[in-house]
Amino acid sequence: MDVFYFYNVPGASVYCDAYLKTPINLNEPLASCNGDTGILVVTDAGAARGFRRTERIEATADFVYRLKLHSPLQAWLNPMPRERWVGSSAQSSRTWCPCSPWIRPVSTMRWTFCAGRVAETGIGMSQAFDSPANLKYARQLVDQFARRFGEPHRLLAYYAALPLVLTPDLLNYLRNTFLRGRTPWVAEADLLLSDLCHQIGYEQYVMQPDVRVYLQSEMTQKLGVEQVQAAARLIMQYVGYLKNTNPFLTATDFQTQRWAAMVYIDENRDEAVGEIAQSLSDSVARLSSDKRLSPEDQAEIERLSSVVAAFVPESNEAYAPLINYAIRLARWSRHPLQLRGPSVVSHW
Repeated sequence: MDVFYFYNVPGASVYCDAYLKTPINLNEPLASCNGDTGILVVTDAGAARGFRRTERIEATADFVYRLKLHSPLQAWLNPMPRERWVGSSAQSSRTWCPCSPWIRPVSTMRWTFCAGRVAETGIGMSQAFDSPANLKYARQLVDQFARRFGEPHRLLAYYAALPLVLTPDLLNYLRNTFLRGRTPWVAEADLLLSDLCHQIGYEQYVMQPDVRVYLQSEMTQKLGVEQVQAAARLIMQYVGYLKNTNPFLTATDFQTQRWAAMVYIDENRDEAVGEIAQSLSDSVARLSSDKRLSPEDQAEIERLSSVVAAFVPESNEAYAPLINYAIRLARWSRHPLQLRGPSVVSHW
């Protein structure tokens, strides 16, 4: 059995790997088909986002026509429930492309989305210190999400707000551990594809910073600190598992996810904050004789400053010096002539 992958709709090429890194001309696998070849296509056909796009419907029709030229034995499976097809491209496509729902989706089902890695999450220092207006907008986004899909989806969003970077596997792990039987499996795709999140790489998503802060606060109030810490410990276990099984995540990815979990756990919080502070100091310590940062250290300071902005507890006065230190370092790394290094270094 040969397996090929595509994003949205197969075009001139499909891919030999789930990471969409190795393209192959669609004509090559089709050339090996005959009248006895069975073809199984698994796609949401646009039902996951709920959009109806004419270009996608037409592209799917062209693909179906090409398949029929090589084999009449086709089966199409849609992982989204049938009621979610209404109003989307999937509903229009089913007239000439009979598609069956995936009746019993397994709990470990993986979602394959577009490849393409982005180096950073794009969380800036200015985004992290949220104003009431930003949090009001975040609340509106979350309420809109819950009205569309139901309150069980809001529960999943609470847990999804804890990691700095989300993956489909991690979201599935959290839902099965804490919300199995309460939140449907389809909520995982609904959340990742919603306006609450955006994709930064292959199977990597981040929540909008203001939305993340709002959901964390709500989770603490509604579910309690103990539940937050239980989820954080689970995330730490998951990060350890990824370190041994996922060759595509860097040491920086592991470090950031580990810190993101540690800051929610009382006995680990000071350790995480200390490691972040030490990493910042190490980058500054490598200053050249003319007090200039290397491009690598400048990028590292920007990254660590964003990390501080994203999850160091602002409400705890003990961490205020680190927050101020990170802000000043980020400004200095961008404008070294406006803020001298030694005064910043001695601050922490």
